[in-house]
Amino acid sequence: MRMYAVLERRGKASKDPDRDVVFVKEGFAWPALLFGPLWALAHRMWLTAALLAAAWVGVGLLLDGSDSVQSLACLLLVLLQGFFGNDVREWAVARSGFELTSVVAAPNLAEAERRLFAAMGPLGFGW
Repeated sequence: MRMYAVLERRGKASKDPDRDVVFVKEGFAWPALLFGPLWALAHRMWLTAALLAAAWVGVGLLLDGSDSVQSLACLLLVLLQGFFGNDVREWAVARSGFELTSVVAAPNLAEAERRLFAAMGPLGFGW
């Protein structure tokens, strides 16, 4: 069972669930581990993508002489991306005007959305 953080846009009188509610999976982010800056760009996290790219360039340039130290630094950077990717995504969404409103447990994203909107009922978004 996965946990999803639910973030809703602040200050909207009427809400459109497609644009004003964001679900962020809690826990390890495999796509962030495998794709790093590309994953950040796909989620429109421009600053995060730039910082990740700069970190990769920095590891490549600063640790150019020692292969074992460079390999260890790359491994550490990849693991940090995986462990903190979803937390950084949640932070980026919160920075763009959303606030954490609830947490939903479900086997997948579609079921998490169904459970949240069923629990909120027809008046959940002020319709």
